[in-house]
Formats: sequence, structure tokens, C-alpha cells
Amino acid sequence: PSRVVAHASSAARGATSLVAAGAGAVDRPYRSSAGSWARYNLTKVANIWQARSLSKKLKARGLEGEVLSLACQPGYANTNLQFTAGKPYYLLKVLNNTVAQGAKPGADPLLRCCVDPEIEPNSFVGPQYMMWGPAVLEEPSALARDDAEAEHCWRLLAEQSEAAKHLPRGMDWYC
Repeated sequence: PSRVVAHASSAARGATSLVAAGAGAVDRPYRSSAGSWARYNLTKVANIWQARSLSKKLKARGLEGEVLSLACQPGYANTNLQFTAGKPYYLLKVLNNTVAQGAKPGADPLLRCCVDPEIEPNSFVGPQYMMWGPAVLEEPSALARDDAEAEHCWRLLAEQSEAAKHLPRGMDWYC
């Protein structure tokens, strides 16, 4: 089957409710490093919500065997991502070089989603020990598994997407 793979992060576990934050949460400017990380956390849980919503929609249309919707997270990989949300800190550099796994093991969950012939629809893959280790099936956070949050996120993005306004006839189920 074809695959749609959403790339999330263990940072999704630090996200807060989109429903509680209100629709403006996506557009609200973040002026601090802490605010940037809060937005990053929200985007990563939103990736999981989108994968879960798409999987449900594919199943409802009888397409689950033809297209798999999956999500993954790389764990703590030494890729310099930690330095993009503000001024680099010496401690982060030390942690990256001593605690983080390499970029290649960080890519393993994504690769597993792309090529594992036995992976099930709606799977979530990450490192065995959440931050590092071999790629295994894992359980996303309770917030990431919340169907109401996932549907709210799906609707919000469909309403704001220009592409959704131009779908061919018969694709309205997508929105």
C-alpha cells in the first residue's frame, strides 16, 4: 500500500489542548524562546492528530488497505534542531554530543514507517526508550490519542487550507 507518514517529535508530549487554546492559537505570535517551543510542541502533536484523522477517514472509505496513514518521532537525535528556537546554549551542545543518538538512528522510525511490510494502519513508531533506541511501535500521549482534539485540528486546518477549497468532486469526505 501507499503510505502517508507524519513526522512528529517526543516534544508532542509537552503540547497542550488545541480545543482549550482556541482557534487563534495557531495564529498567535510567540515572542519568546519558550513560546517558540510551545508552538513546536503543538505542531508536532498536530502531525499525529492529522495522521490519526486521515487513517480514520481512509478506513471509513474502505481505503485503509490501499493507503496507510502513519506517524513517527525520531527521539533525541543530534541534528542541531535544539538550536533553532533561540540562542544556542552550551549545555544543549554538551547534551547533543553526549546523550543524543546520531542522526541515522533518529531516522530509523521514519524509515520503518516507509518500508516495514507488516506495519499496521494508524501506527506510531519511535525509539524504544522514547528518546533513543531501536525503532518500535509506541503509544502516543493521551492528548495525541484524543479523537475530539484530532477532529478539531483536522477541521481547523481544512477551513484554513486553500487546497481544501479546490478538491475535485467526490473528495469532500477529505474535509
